Amino acid sequence: MKKILLFVFVCLVFFSSTSYAEEIIFVFDEYPPYEYLEKGKVVGLDIDIVREVCMRIGFKPVFRSRPWKRCLLEMKNGTSDAIFSLFNTPKRNEFLYYPTEHMFFEQNVILARKERNIAISNLDDLKKLKVGIIAGYSYGEQFDNYKGITKESCRSSEEMLKKLDAGRMDVGIGNSLVCKYLNKKLGFDEIKSIYRLSNDPMYVAFSKTSKRDGETLSKQFSEILKAMRKEGFFEQLEKKYLN
Repeated sequence: MKKILLFVFVCLVFFSSTSYAEEIIFVFDEYPPYEYLEKGKVVGLDIDIVREVCMRIGFKPVFRSRPWKRCLLEMKNGTSDAIFSLFNTPKRNEFLYYPTEHMFFEQNVILARKERNIAISNLDDLKKLKVGIIAGYSYGEQFDNYKGITKESCRSSEEMLKKLDAGRMDVGIGNSLVCKYLNKKLGFDEIKSIYRLSNDPMYVAFSKTSKRDGETLSKQFSEILKAMRKEGFFEQLEKKYLN
């Protein structure tokens, strides 16, 4: 009887502690296989990382899918606590705290339909083309600050690929893994990568204006991400999602 009562007590303590754990609100734009919705559930490589870090520091992550521009707005006004995954840029440092440790590297590529036979050797080759981008995204400092390119803004990677397939733009820019995943999903066999634009680290970041102490959280995330990397956690995720 005592063992049963002890078991019940332990369960009550566990469930009450998890139920009342402080929440961190994370916003993201669907970016499969990193972060996306599948059958109503939030899944993905970065989702697994964030869940694990939050468990180790004793917070409950709450995930909210948003268009990317709204994600950034909520970080600026502090209505959400954290955002992922994104580049570390000087402009974003004005309203975000970044961990020193990244999550993954993102390889951005330029895409085109095979039939167009478009060749790109540098950014100057884009000046005569209509280039599809995602509104609010950064594609690395060099591209972001480059002048003279005609850009066609899209709300998502999927919309960009659909416009590219329909001939509404000449080329598009996107994460190589994300676009490979979406091309397979959409059946766009004619869209291919023609140029590697960048290969930069991607982060989770914390609002400077939310009710949470974003600076402390960013430091905690850095420490735990380093430990997880040493433990081989990231290698296990790559096998799960990228193979």
